[in-house]
Amino acid sequence: MTTAGFTVISRLRSDGNVQYLSDGAQKRRGRPRKYDGKVDFNDVSRFEETTVKAVNKEVKVYAKVVWSVSLKRTIKLVVVKYEKKTVNLFSTDLDMVKHIDCREKLLFYQQMLSVQEYAIVDQYKIIIELHRRQSDGNWITYYFDKSDEEIEFQSVGLTLPISEIYRRVRFNSENASRNN
Repeated sequence: MTTAGFTVISRLRSDGNVQYLSDGAQKRRGRPRKYDGKVDFNDVSRFEETTVKAVNKEVKVYAKVVWSVSLKRTIKLVVVKYEKKTVNLFSTDLDMVKHIDCREKLLFYQQMLSVQEYAIVDQYKIIIELHRRQSDGNWITYYFDKSDEEIEFQSVGLTLPISEIYRRVRFNSENASRNN
């Protein structure tokens, strides 16, 4: 699918065979080491961590570029932990924003029956589009443009303040004054 220009985004089982990419010292002789051990989903200490404060919940998000043995390619692995739940997600596109227009992605994911919600988060100003599949199969779009609003992701039972989503984003003064 990726050779045809498609990006795969999906859940990954906790027993998935993925390897850390080697970034340490190499041996003097022989072939350079490509991998640095199997990923243990219970130990995410080698992942980049972000904490998001949701309504009455704290969500930990861990991300790392790793090697998928079964896909025979690098993938972006994201481990989301909240309450007692853990969700492992991956993407075959390591830098999705640059390759495919977000509208094309939206149309593509709306055709996948397993996708119940799809969010588009603007990086230049506070604007989030949340597209949600209704019980009749049609889609409805919700727009959020104020930092004091909350967004509910019904498919995973999670509510987040918009301010938490944009917590580390610094806007220029022109964009920031329009959004507050």
